[in-house]
Amino acid sequence: MGPFVTKGESMEIRKAKPSEFNRVDEVFCVSFGFKKEKDVTQPVSKDDVRYVAIEDSKIISAIYVPSFVLNFDGNDVKMAGIGGVSTLPEYRRKGAIRSIFNKLLKDIYKEGFVFSYLYPFSTAYYKKFGYEKACDLVKYTINTMALPQSEDSDECFLLTKDTYSKGIEIIKKAFDYDVSKYNGMTHPGFDTFSWAKADSYETAVYTYLFKEGDSYGFLTYELKKEGELFVNVKRLMYKGDKALRALLSIVRSFGSDYTKTVVTMPKGDNIERLIEEWSFGNLKREIIPHGMVRVINVEEALKLAKYKGSGEFKICVIDTDIKENSKKYYVNYKEGKAVEVSECTGKADVTFEIGEFSSRLFGNNDIFMGPLEGKYGKMNFEDVFYGKLINITEEF
Repeated sequence: MGPFVTKGESMEIRKAKPSEFNRVDEVFCVSFGFKKEKDVTQPVSKDDVRYVAIEDSKIISAIYVPSFVLNFDGNDVKMAGIGGVSTLPEYRRKGAIRSIFNKLLKDIYKEGFVFSYLYPFSTAYYKKFGYEKACDLVKYTINTMALPQSEDSDECFLLTKDTYSKGIEIIKKAFDYDVSKYNGMTHPGFDTFSWAKADSYETAVYTYLFKEGDSYGFLTYELKKEGELFVNVKRLMYKGDKALRALLSIVRSFGSDYTKTVVTMPKGDNIERLIEEWSFGNLKREIIPHGMVRVINVEEALKLAKYKGSGEFKICVIDTDIKENSKKYYVNYKEGKAVEVSECTGKADVTFEIGEFSSRLFGNNDIFMGPLEGKYGKMNFEDVFYGKLINITEEF
């Protein structure tokens, strides 16, 4: 990311220098009432990029833009995360964040990013910049004694300092499996697994692991004692029902005291299939919208997308922030892969604002977007925009 400065009448927009990172963190703390943990005098990784707005010779707003590599339809692509969006209280409503977004969106397009996503404080606010809902999670509340029992539970082991070497390999293997399984999953970053080094006996957050043959996984939980006692499952990744049953059986062992278990999973990972007695309130589900996604390079996304069968279509995309995206595209695809993506003229089969285009191509095809199906000119809609398994993990 090369240096570039944008100046308005009284506001300067640019990337922060490492010497300014400490001040960026201070702006974030003031904006959200957080305590500052430590001084930051240098980038925490090679992908540590922060944008700032400067007025009256001081940093008034900032955005943290870490880089990741994510899975999109079986392809590894660059994704720009958006975090730490903050403005000092006395400088709010002056357009500082809008000005930063105007610059950073253009920058990351030039730098080869294909997607960006964030975890919003306000969905309506980020829609203005072309972001739309990424996916849903399902929060299960389950009668703990209704969880499956497994004879393999004694093959599970607790993650400790002594078992760390063996355990971290299973954790990484399960994470990589989810990366291959879900659209939007990012490959591990520099501190993705830092939580695994924590002393469970100090944090009272415990991780059990399982591996037998080609079935493996891990489950992290804590026992909640405020009000109604329940088991809170914080992380659960696995391959194969053998591992899932064994890990859930560990949780079931707490059922005599902790009558409820709460676990949040990606939509499409229907663990209720293992709950034989789900009636009379033994299982409840809550849909939780999770994260927002934006396509940064429309042409590249259309080239990499996975289609169904063979066909062709014209699509018009409207993007007011990245002008290079605003055009009509001709797409010809054969056996699920694009063989031609080019700019075209004439009537488009369908027109989308960048937000809706981003969400639909990513694989979000739910009621929030509204039903669209059938033929649109030459486009068979379900060949192009269809529901996919999606999960975005909170890496920033």
